[in-house]
Amino acid sequence: MKRFYAYTVTFILIWAMWYFMCPNYLRMLEGFDFFTTLPDFTDLNLEIPKPILMYISSFLLQFYSFPLAGAAINALIILLQVIFIDVVVRKIFKDAKGLWWMALLIMPFSTSLLTPELTLVRSLICLAITAGAAGVVSLAMIGRAPFIPLPGIFRNLWTGLAAAVLLLGISAYDINEKLRANGTEEIARMDYLVENKKWDEILECVSPNIARQNEYMRKCALLALIEKGELAEKAFRYGLCSSNDFNFHKPETSVLRNFNMRFYSCLGMFNPAIYLAYQQASLFLLGMSFDAARSLADTYIEAEDYTLAKKYVEILSHTSCHRKWVKERQEKLEAIKDSEPKYVKDPVDFIIGNTMQDVSCMMERQPEDKRYRDIILCGMLADRQGKVFHEAYCDLVAPEYTDGGKIPSVYQEALIMLLYQTNPEELSRLNIEEDKIADFKDFAKLIGSKQEGTAKRKYYGTYWEFLYFRR
Repeated sequence: MKRFYAYTVTFILIWAMWYFMCPNYLRMLEGFDFFTTLPDFTDLNLEIPKPILMYISSFLLQFYSFPLAGAAINALIILLQVIFIDVVVRKIFKDAKGLWWMALLIMPFSTSLLTPELTLVRSLICLAITAGAAGVVSLAMIGRAPFIPLPGIFRNLWTGLAAAVLLLGISAYDINEKLRANGTEEIARMDYLVENKKWDEILECVSPNIARQNEYMRKCALLALIEKGELAEKAFRYGLCSSNDFNFHKPETSVLRNFNMRFYSCLGMFNPAIYLAYQQASLFLLGMSFDAARSLADTYIEAEDYTLAKKYVEILSHTSCHRKWVKERQEKLEAIKDSEPKYVKDPVDFIIGNTMQDVSCMMERQPEDKRYRDIILCGMLADRQGKVFHEAYCDLVAPEYTDGGKIPSVYQEALIMLLYQTNPEELSRLNIEEDKIADFKDFAKLIGSKQEGTAKRKYYGTYWEFLYFRR
């Protein structure tokens, strides 16, 4: 009975450790795996290495979309290994009643198997080994009494409690070092927020200072600004320093590839979004992932391609945890049933990878979408192409503000920098605010009097600060 209470408490503590320390990491694991009840998926699993364990792993990882369930599965896998080791301990050690804690020795090792992996295969192998060991020892000890004696201190209650606390602490430290201290948990959180288009939450989590220091966070923040229509107000405050800063040009991990896939999907750029989703899916052993499948379904719905959208919605309907997701898309699916797909043939055979070129094509097709215009203009400024920006601004933006209205801050700052000394009359024609011009004069005065520190603090996030201090 004491063991029952001890292991119940252990399960709760392990569950809490996973759930409260890395819920977003658990949720991310679901997106990097795939499982359906369709027969061709089962046939495929039987043809790959470790088929049964891969199949079980894929089945279990579905439920990690709910961190409560993911933490419980992790805790159960660890606890079962502890219980099997406990069977061995009781069979071979004399007076093993007080040795319950010895089975916990495997806990840090079991935890370490779960932290760096995108599947549960290694943990399931360890579980199978411990189960086999418990079975073999139980059979070997039939009719025999435990034969290994230990000093009484090993059976002391306080020894057991101290060991349990220490082993739980080691496990928690391992999770913290591998998933929190290195930023994995925070990146997983951003991945979830981007997938669900929670732009306000992203900007609440990513401060300008964090965006400047962390490339992944910066790209998430810039995408949030694009989607909220605030890029031309805050681009340089959040660390934009190049036109290549909007997405990853050489993504080396699944998380970075996921971001690129979602970047193009959010911007309504169907061809690259679909291409990147298929590319992401092909890099997984099963040839598909939940992240890629959901992205494909949503992109095909937006592109009004009923046949392919229906295909992926149907596939996801044969999973354990997508009932609500599928139901939410049924109405959209029916609405495009008789529509013609909205694909546009590119003027060249293949364009993916050069963000400015990709976005330029979209701006020509959809000039009314200000997102593309802002990306192009802010990208020019980040690349220090002032003259090109001025020409583009006059063509694309200036007519919009001829009758008044507040010009975005970044554009005003760039125009003042370009025209203040060479053509100040044009600033008036372009409706640049007098307060902005006064700020620029103050900035120039501070720089001229060698008060760079004050200028940097006072005009943090302006285009002027970017040009002068980020070289």
